[in-house]
Amino acid sequence: MSFLTYLRQSLGFIILYCTFAVFIIGILYLEQFVHQGSWRPATVAYIALLGLVGLGLYLYYDYRRRKAFLTGLRFAVEQASLDEMTVLPPAYTAEHRLFVAVWNQVISRLRTELTAESGRHRENIRLMGMWAHYMKTPLSVIDLELQRLDQLEIPLPGEVKVALQSVAEENRRLGRSLQALINMLRLEDFTADFRPEQIDLLELVRQLINDSRRLFITHHVYPRITTDGGEEPGAPDSV
Repeated sequence: MSFLTYLRQSLGFIILYCTFAVFIIGILYLEQFVHQGSWRPATVAYIALLGLVGLGLYLYYDYRRRKAFLTGLRFAVEQASLDEMTVLPPAYTAEHRLFVAVWNQVISRLRTELTAESGRHRENIRLMGMWAHYMKTPLSVIDLELQRLDQLEIPLPGEVKVALQSVAEENRRLGRSLQALINMLRLEDFTADFRPEQIDLLELVRQLINDSRRLFITHHVYPRITTDGGEEPGAPDSV
């Protein structure tokens, strides 16, 4: 801000000061003319009171002018929406106008950064979804090969069978984890086509128990399923 701009902003105070100075000079000349050069205490008190009244009027005017802007600014800051925060009250001073300009630049840059970050987030989601789908292909191949090996009924040592069963179980677990990841990524896209289907909860629980049978047997846990028809064993099959 240049010095001339500062003077323009202080024009009200300058006018008040000059007016007060003219009044003082006039009162002093009048006092000298009436009382032959002697000053009365009442005259000094009147001059001081006049100065205080003028100062009070100027401060009240400046306060009202600044209060309107600060009140509107406080209201804008308390808003939760970014669009509502951009609405600022009218600026009456150079400082206010400069603040409004800086505020608008910050909001504009913030919107640009948010747009760029949203684009990067969508790209990361897309790449992660592609990776999850690509990973399902080798898992399916491993599962098919294990099933084919099981159908061949080739006599294998017990340790090899246990190892193959462990590989199959871990492969299924990894497949479920990838499917959970894909489902989570789909939640980011509201255009995804979700089709609700009816499922048999009892059969689903049995399948989950059977898929984790090795963990249950290892930790000596034998779950049982309780339904309206009574309690039925839910222990995993022997390995």
